[in-house]
Amino acid sequence: MVEFKTFSNGFPYIEVTNSVSSAKIALQGAHIFEYKKDGKNELLWLSSLAQFEENKPIRGGIPICWPWFGPHSEPSLPQHGFARISLFSFISCDEKDDITSVVTLKLTDSPKSKILWDFSFELLVTISISKELYVSIKTTNTDIKEFKITEALHTYLNVENILDAEVFGVKKSTYFDQLSKTMKVQKNDLHIDQEIDRIYINPNNKLTLKEKNRTIFLQNSHSNSLVIWNPWREKVKSIKDMQDHEYKNMLCIESANVLDDSKIVQPDRSITLSLKLSSISY
Repeated sequence: MVEFKTFSNGFPYIEVTNSVSSAKIALQGAHIFEYKKDGKNELLWLSSLAQFEENKPIRGGIPICWPWFGPHSEPSLPQHGFARISLFSFISCDEKDDITSVVTLKLTDSPKSKILWDFSFELLVTISISKELYVSIKTTNTDIKEFKITEALHTYLNVENILDAEVFGVKKSTYFDQLSKTMKVQKNDLHIDQEIDRIYINPNNKLTLKEKNRTIFLQNSHSNSLVIWNPWREKVKSIKDMQDHEYKNMLCIESANVLDDSKIVQPDRSITLSLKLSSISY
């Protein structure tokens, strides 16, 4: 079942429920900001200070960074592209059975988007809500010229305590450390005890985040780069829509196409980036 709702300020979102799971998706950004399986704890982290306002990104959930990741070379353009602050059209919510709901949303070029990025496109977002959460973004070039994109599913995962969380699947991977601006190699499985901002190159597409009471499984498709980020106790103080203590309960593991993994899309061609999330609680 899908219900169309708004916050008190009129900001629109949809709530999807079936017999095994539920989710909330903002129409701005096609941004899933809540997902629960069997009514249990949130899989996705959402800041207590998250803003649900027009033209402002939401801190938490799964923001869609598109058609560029990070800052643009032109500083006046929005960080992480314009998709996450654009209003998507609702296309459908298909009930595959009583345990699976598939939501489809779409963004196309407009006079407003062409001021920021002068190309014609279609961005189709598919979100499957069941015992697993599946998200895909399909970029189609509807222009007469090729274009280049970088992109990410900027997934914020909810963790009980970041000091107890370990990431498996990046061992021996090469990564670009965005803090020191150097290339390094991950010697062991990843335990986080300080600020981290890394882009892993050709990592394992199947990752595991283990905690004391839960294991989260991530599977990426059509992605040869992976971003892992936590601002830690000092940098979090400069983030206005996040409380100082909240770094302890989140970790971003982002399916991406960035750096040398950027994509050139020819006219009338499409590319897809996708992520599947599942979990086991103990």
